[in-house]
Amino acid sequence: MKQILKVMGTSFIMAIVVLGLLTILNTISFTSNEKTYKGIFEILGMASTIDNVQYSTSDAQVFESVVSSIKPEIYFLKEGLGDIVDSKNFEILQYFKVKFNGNENSIKAENIDDNHLKILDIIDSQGKSYLYLYNNQLKTINFDHPDIYTITFYLIDDEQKETTVNIKIPIN
Repeated sequence: MKQILKVMGTSFIMAIVVLGLLTILNTISFTSNEKTYKGIFEILGMASTIDNVQYSTSDAQVFESVVSSIKPEIYFLKEGLGDIVDSKNFEILQYFKVKFNGNENSIKAENIDDNHLKILDIIDSQGKSYLYLYNNQLKTINFDHPDIYTITFYLIDDEQKETTVNIKIPIN
């Protein structure tokens, strides 16, 4: 019984302290641009309001179109597979195409700049990274042994929609 009274007494004291603090904070006043704000909530509301900003339905439509747009996609062109099998040193991006914003027209990956397309890693089936074999300036790679390699691509479009894709390619 003593412990129950002790806990209830402590809770009662904490409630009184919180009510006292809220009362004190509610009596604070602040004047800005010849307008007086009273109470902590009104002051915080004034500080978070941006003057002279007009939001219209077109802003919401632009936001909605950006949010609902599809992430960029990259595809491996399987018809070039014979070239990859025959050559270990090749321009890797010529075997991929990219679609931005769900557009039906795809773009050759070799024509996309480094700000929108990056190769993050190239690993073999054992999990060893071979990114150091990739020449970023020439966009070529010289594989040193046959394997199934997983290439990790990073894509970002102009609306900052981004995606990371892992694509496996066989090298004989």
